[in-house]
Amino acid sequence: MPAEDSFALANAIGSLLDAPITIEDRDSQILAFSDRQNEADQTRIETILGRGVPRHARLAQERAGVFKRLHADEKPIFIDTPQIEGAPGLPRVAIAVRAGDQVLGSIWAAVPGPLSDEKEQVLVDAAKVVALQLLRHRIGVDIDRQVRADLIATALAGGVPAPGAIERLGLAHRTVTVLGLSLPNGNSADTAASGQSRRQTLERITDSFAFHLSVAAPGAVVALVGDVCYAIVPAPIRKGKENVTAMAQRVSNDFLDRARDRPGGVAIGIGRVVSSSDPADLARSRHDADRTLRVLRQEPAGRVAVFADVQVDELLLEMGDQLRNEGGLLDGPIARLHHHDREHGTTMAETVAQWLDHLGNTLNASAAMDVHPNTFRYRLRRAAEIARLNLNDPDERFAAMLEFRVTRQRSSAEGGRSGPDASRTRRHGSGCEAESGSSAHEARS
Repeated sequence: MPAEDSFALANAIGSLLDAPITIEDRDSQILAFSDRQNEADQTRIETILGRGVPRHARLAQERAGVFKRLHADEKPIFIDTPQIEGAPGLPRVAIAVRAGDQVLGSIWAAVPGPLSDEKEQVLVDAAKVVALQLLRHRIGVDIDRQVRADLIATALAGGVPAPGAIERLGLAHRTVTVLGLSLPNGNSADTAASGQSRRQTLERITDSFAFHLSVAAPGAVVALVGDVCYAIVPAPIRKGKENVTAMAQRVSNDFLDRARDRPGGVAIGIGRVVSSSDPADLARSRHDADRTLRVLRQEPAGRVAVFADVQVDELLLEMGDQLRNEGGLLDGPIARLHHHDREHGTTMAETVAQWLDHLGNTLNASAAMDVHPNTFRYRLRRAAEIARLNLNDPDERFAAMLEFRVTRQRSSAEGGRSGPDASRTRRHGSGCEAESGSSAHEARS
């Protein structure tokens, strides 16, 4: 709702209740507040300054079941916040703001004690008025959001209508980059536990990201398209092309820091810097962001990355896709080891993985598996025989490393493991060649 209307309404409700009040959304973010907030307590002051209820206070309220009571009751509830939060201050009286069965937000009053019946009725009536205001505001916001999402989707598709969409977004003839924001795959359980769908969570984060970029990157446009929040970020005025990526990384990391209190955080991929005058280039920047996000989604915690940082990882994922489409690795050395391990209950694949992982250092590799070095050497020789793998050959070592890595990438993407090496093998080049001459000879002799 318009700021002047919402704050006037908050002041009117506060005057009728003779108490400082806040109007909050479902996520305890401030929509409006009345005068006299200095009469409340430190938590309320932090709420106003931060435009949202502090995390420690919200967690304490969740543990005490405050929101369950609030959303289940159609009348105001009394909340002993000093006892719940373990800090001095005033109790609260709160009521959910509803539209039918849907909770849109809530009204919170800082009071010395329970309200009289007359003031409770005032709060009930006020919640109905606030609901109407929020619904009117939501209708307008939803229309604007849909129009913006359609324009951004059209601009990023790179087709014939793209130049017109870019023009309407105010980004014609600008140097830009595309950002893609999403949730790491590990966030699904956390999102479900919070009672929010993945879509609802992404909508809320998109709104927050749009607000952040409106200040940090003026001219940026943001919308949720599918399950990805895209932002087209223009270069700062009178600054060169080389500054765009650095600026995008900075503002993205700033936002990531603000989202640290969310389990798993968010992942943000940054595409190449292009001219908006070429719709095909803009589509390539979006493709970069998508490919970056694909890698970041496999990781347990969110982070920011440009495509160049994760290009090799993404190529490995694409290689895994191709292998999966072709029925998997047919008969590679590592596939033979995995088959032998499944048939005989051995750890041949892990033995080779550890040896490669430790750059051919047998002592360190055997210690990692907690076996005697001589036992490890025997297993390594036996594994090389089973796999028909020449560990003296740098090309064969590299192929084995690549096979391990593709197997691990596929296992991670599917949410499982594909053998004992899955959690241990890291990406290598043929860099173990420096030590592998003597070690491979050791394994063979």
